[in-house]
Amino acid sequence: MKRLAEFFQHERQRIFLPDQYFVQRVMAKLSQKAEDAGVWEMVPRPSRSVLALAVALLLCFLALDNFVPVMPKQGPVDMTLESEQGPVESRVLGGTEDDGHEFIEELIAMEGEQ
Repeated sequence: MKRLAEFFQHERQRIFLPDQYFVQRVMAKLSQKAEDAGVWEMVPRPSRSVLALAVALLLCFLALDNFVPVMPKQGPVDMTLESEQGPVESRVLGGTEDDGHEFIEELIAMEGEQ
């Protein structure tokens, strides 16, 4: 019985009272892990698959956005009416709001030509 008590006492001291090199061992392990740590090691294990899927989908959407051609901003009605428009109507309908005095002079000149 005494031998069993000594064994438990020895194990208790070994576990609860670390030796003099305990701090150096812990710091060495932490510095080694810090050097080996990458992006995936910083992400918690259960959320790695979700993050990988999100990154993959984001890259797919960006690739599709680059490969799919941009459609014109005109609708079918605008495209039909465009062939019937003269230079004055196209200038009025396609002009910007900040054209100013020069815009009016151009319209008057175009109207005089017709």
